[in-house]
Amino acid sequence: MKPAAKTLKIYTAKKIYPVSSEPIENGAVVTKNGKIVAIGIQKEIKERFPYPASSIERRASIIPAFVNAHTHLELDQFVGRVKIPQDFVPWIEEASMIFQKEFHENLHPEINVDSLKKAGICAIGDISSVGFSPKILNESGVSARIFHEGLDVLSANTEATFLNLKSRKNRFPNSDRLSNHFSPHTIWTTTEFLFKKINEIERFSSPHLAESPAETEFLKTGKGNIRQMKIRNNSLRKDWQPPGISPVRYFFRNNFATDWTLLVHMVQIEDSDWEILEQNKNKIAVCLCPISNKNLNCGIAPGREFLDRDFTVALGTDSAMSGESLDMLAVINSAMGDYGFSFEEALKCATLGGAKALKFDDKIGSIEVGKEAQLLVFDGKKIEWIEGVGK
Repeated sequence: MKPAAKTLKIYTAKKIYPVSSEPIENGAVVTKNGKIVAIGIQKEIKERFPYPASSIERRASIIPAFVNAHTHLELDQFVGRVKIPQDFVPWIEEASMIFQKEFHENLHPEINVDSLKKAGICAIGDISSVGFSPKILNESGVSARIFHEGLDVLSANTEATFLNLKSRKNRFPNSDRLSNHFSPHTIWTTTEFLFKKINEIERFSSPHLAESPAETEFLKTGKGNIRQMKIRNNSLRKDWQPPGISPVRYFFRNNFATDWTLLVHMVQIEDSDWEILEQNKNKIAVCLCPISNKNLNCGIAPGREFLDRDFTVALGTDSAMSGESLDMLAVINSAMGDYGFSFEEALKCATLGGAKALKFDDKIGSIEVGKEAQLLVFDGKKIEWIEGVGK
């Protein structure tokens, strides 16, 4: 017995990118009650579902909605306040100062949510410093992993810092669409003690790692711009000694990875790092943020090699303060230029790759039967929602 026509929505297009399988020329997608119930070539779909279809503009394609695997929504009210491009260290020093002095909760939540939806984003991995983004996202319909960020180099009492972090995270209940997690900030702003305290109770984290040349210099020699910044803000511990190895090796040598770890940036990868990364491939994903990395003079991540080595690769905008906006199409274009990705490879990273990285791939990230109908029209230049959280 066929479903009643009024319960179905049928969309046809010149091309459909399921992402999890090969593109379908002259394809069709059928949805019912917000779920995908069929996908295939138009002729076969029309035989199974002989009802009127919504025909997409002839030259356009249907793609899954985007998954932005790394954002900082709490910073977005300060877009344009810190000059870009400029080097990473002066940027983060100025951005941190502004945030600490001026952040307030008077930002209208719909500003952030509208920006996400206009960008075709149905899910994010967001870094929260003060616990505001869970409030923004709670009723938005956007799926999210919220990583409550822990850093303690400015704290005289690391144990108290951990308890405050724990208290902040526990204020927010989890749901099917939104979950809250602890996550260290970086290996140079979070002590080994706090890393290990977080790892005792957290199974999923998303720290920034190997982002800038300054990070590598600081870990290897204890010198450079990060050292000077830490002296200025009185956060250089007197007993700290540089480990003399790369950020990646330091991270894994100290067992900082959780059961599943989304490593953000991963620009400064040395030849000797690949062995340890390969050993941990089954417990990590990588989120690349090409526009932010370019704007902060961090370099170009080895995206091509991560993909060729079959790592789970996601894409993110980073904060709009450094990534300019939440525009995932711009990130896709940047990934194609910087990493040599094809359009299909970049699209997969921006959808299914992000969904896998955030553990949402059972619900979103590709156009497959049983998944949510989070669908966009793409005409080669812009996107528009067909169905989903932005419709």
